[in-house]
Amino acid sequence: MRIYKMNEKQLKEIIYDRFIKPTEDREDSYIGLEIEMPVINLSGEITDQELAKQTFEEFVDKYGFERLSFDENGTCYSATHPDNEDNISFDCSFNNLELSLGRVEDLNEVYDRFKDYVTFLNDNFSKKNHTLSGFGINPNYRVNNTEFFPQERYRALGRYLAKSADWDAPFEFHHYPAYGTFASASQVQLDINKENLVDSMNYFSELEPYCAILFSNSVLDDQPDYNCGRDLLYNTSTIALSPNNIGSYPERFETIDDIVDYKMNASLFMVERDGKFIIFKPIPLKDYFNTKVIQGEVYDGEKFVETEFEPQDSDFQFFRTYNFEDLTFRGTIEFRANCNQPFCNSMSVAAFYLGLIRKFPELGELLEEDPLRETGYSVKELRKSFVKNDWKEHFNKEKVQTFLIELLNLAKEGLIERGNGEEIFLEPLFYRAENLINPAEFLNENFEGNEELIIKKFADFDEVNPLVLN
Repeated sequence: MRIYKMNEKQLKEIIYDRFIKPTEDREDSYIGLEIEMPVINLSGEITDQELAKQTFEEFVDKYGFERLSFDENGTCYSATHPDNEDNISFDCSFNNLELSLGRVEDLNEVYDRFKDYVTFLNDNFSKKNHTLSGFGINPNYRVNNTEFFPQERYRALGRYLAKSADWDAPFEFHHYPAYGTFASASQVQLDINKENLVDSMNYFSELEPYCAILFSNSVLDDQPDYNCGRDLLYNTSTIALSPNNIGSYPERFETIDDIVDYKMNASLFMVERDGKFIIFKPIPLKDYFNTKVIQGEVYDGEKFVETEFEPQDSDFQFFRTYNFEDLTFRGTIEFRANCNQPFCNSMSVAAFYLGLIRKFPELGELLEEDPLRETGYSVKELRKSFVKNDWKEHFNKEKVQTFLIELLNLAKEGLIERGNGEEIFLEPLFYRAENLINPAEFLNENFEGNEELIIKKFADFDEVNPLVLN
């Protein structure tokens, strides 16, 4: 149904029902984990996408997954297990494989399945000198095929990102519009209750600079200043034309209404009509449904052509944001900021958030002592400094290090209280905090000349410490 006008109250109700209502009276404590992994050719050459497709098919048959989605050539790119709801998929291209682990209550269960799946996949990839590995950027990104695979939504997304060549922005666009084909994240979803929702968004947003110190692992060889190149890729892409759609929140939320208002000022940039996706310059939600006609582009079967369309109320389903702490329609908070990790540390990101959310009151008290608060920089500015390993002269390294260790100890207490032995997954982070090192810094110092050794090291589940060259 066409809506020519939607008043502010109506829009707020829709946002509330979509994102806030699922958190009401929520008592679950499930974990969801999505890990994206680059398919790497160990020879340093282009990824063999036919090998990737074949390995995907063998995995689906081996584990009894059901094929769900196919590209226009009939290639399956997404399959789900009928019992545990685990999903395997290609993300944007056949160079990037994603495992989404179905909701569980024990992180050990997620790890066991993830290790089993990846071991099988890599046994197959190794037959032709390829591997999945724990990198946030495929080290062969310069030579790889960066075409999005032929499917309506992914093709439209690729076109939208490529519009950086045509559109103006208040910042300088980067030169990697196909970054979705080679950037890999480790994303965590945790159930959240409305009672803790505002504090959750604030607390975890404040921790983003510390996450940059711990988890940065996306190195672009022509951007040596960045430990987390994924931040650069998102923050200077067409996604960032709507600043409310990405990154950290600029200020603290005081109420649920503040969260709703923030989302009203985030934007739509893609919708669907009759199976065809239309892209357009981002339009904030508060304006979108009050716009009579919108100019966009659609793929006509051969090329993208200009089109115009009228907003519909159903377009809200295509509203997507990429904030570091993002509310989902499932009643979860999704943590999106962190890079894929070396496989022996693959559960460290989830363990960090899972432990802290268990110690919620104590986390709030600890944050009152956050030494970065006294610097006068915003969370966005602090995150930007640490993804670039830029320690301002008035950042006290010793205080930051001490606070980071206290933070990890609090997360450890939370995991111990859960009683599942999940605290073991935090141990690698203590080494990182004590040495103020992350995988990206290790790569910057050691990767050249040791490429195959380190790729294999980051793919080894039995590796004791992947950040030591031995």
